[in-house]
Amino acid sequence: MFLLHLVALTNAEHIRSLLLSQVKDMKYQCNISDCSASINVSYSNLRQCQIYCLSNTQCRTISYDEMMSRCELFSNLPSQYGQLIAQKGVITMIAISGRSPSMLSTVSPTITSTTATSTTTSTSTTTSSAATTTPMITRNLIKNGDAETGNCTPFTAQASPPLWSANGSLSQVFYNGTVMGTFLSSSSTPSDYGNCYFGGYTSVITSIQQTGNFSDYMNIGLLSNRTVKFSFSAWLGGYIEQDDNAKISLTFSNTADTMVGSIFTLGPVLAADRKNLTTLLFRQVNGTVPTGARYFTVLMTMVTIEGGYNSATADNICLILYV
Repeated sequence: MFLLHLVALTNAEHIRSLLLSQVKDMKYQCNISDCSASINVSYSNLRQCQIYCLSNTQCRTISYDEMMSRCELFSNLPSQYGQLIAQKGVITMIAISGRSPSMLSTVSPTITSTTATSTTTSTSTTTSSAATTTPMITRNLIKNGDAETGNCTPFTAQASPPLWSANGSLSQVFYNGTVMGTFLSSSSTPSDYGNCYFGGYTSVITSIQQTGNFSDYMNIGLLSNRTVKFSFSAWLGGYIEQDDNAKISLTFSNTADTMVGSIFTLGPVLAADRKNLTTLLFRQVNGTVPTGARYFTVLMTMVTIEGGYNSATADNICLILYV
């Protein structure tokens, strides 16, 4: 049984592990008939809004208006329904499916309204049954996925990321003092970006890789006896109109070191995706851990398309399991 006290729930690291992404100055808008109704809740700060969402197993997306202290909750995902639109002062977050019923907040919200939005007609209808799920591991399984372990450098110097096996030159780069740092206050970036990000440095092609053993994190019997799902995500980007890019793959293998299941890939994010801005964009894929999987391998490859430096960038590479 997954048990969690409120004091742990309000810990920033724990909340970040359950709320997989956060974008600033972006609001979730759903304008098709298949969208669920939204719930508007008045809260004085974002943290209370986050906790309220985590206490509701149906909550998947929240948009918090800082100016109006209003929290809007949805059971839909932006990748499935609707879109993210620019709106100053609004923070949008996406949660994993399923939180424990023990995650209950003692904060009493004021529910002001419940509305359903429907401005266009959907051409198809998808029916799904909601099942109560519980996070198995609420922290990131990928070590140093946030580029915060070890040394960080300016973009023009090398700092090989600890806990990864590197092939070619690659750096952990300071946000502040580099061109990449200029987008932090104006673009859709991870709110917990920290001090550093991954940069390609000078190699035409460079890569880092790490393999994890599920037995280090959980009872392996659960993989054999239950359907275990995963959420794999990262922030990927590059420099202005250049197409230097990063791709990150996730594979699973069995005890014979043979790959099982499919390859899951994030990226690439090209200049056209970024609208020729120096920024990072959130990418995510969800799936089911294949039967027989005992290990996972994450491989990030950064490729130079033009210019003297490999301007591919990445941050907050994350893998979380749940049932």
